[in-house]
Amino acid sequence: MTRTCVSATNSPTEQLAFPPGLCHVGYGMMRASWFVQARRTMREFLGVTPTLDLHGLGVRDAIEASERFLRHAQQLDEPVVRIVYGKGHGSPGGRGVLREVIPHWLEREGASLVARYERQPDATGGDGAVKVWVCQRRADS
Repeated sequence: MTRTCVSATNSPTEQLAFPPGLCHVGYGMMRASWFVQARRTMREFLGVTPTLDLHGLGVRDAIEASERFLRHAQQLDEPVVRIVYGKGHGSPGGRGVLREVIPHWLEREGASLVARYERQPDATGGDGAVKVWVCQRRADS
């Protein structure tokens, strides 16, 4: 399955880049709304979800990247995104820090950006990612 990955370790201009053709509000590359809608429809049809990969980041950097990613998704009116934090197999005790921190942050500090979220278990029942329903911007913002 093809998916769009956004790595938190890329340069700032690439870090929050969505697939080519989508608008990036901060850099003035707005495309016609019909094109954005067509792109969204294609992604939905193909099962592609904008994804942020936090592997290799520390807690502070992961939270900052998550907040930027969710704010950007909100600006683009993306309804659903995915944040991958990993299972923590390389962490002491075999349970990753980000696996605990990111959902906690989504519930508290990130609550204004998140309508709801759901952990994404794999075949073994363990989770290494979360699916996030992004709060839509208010008409006056």
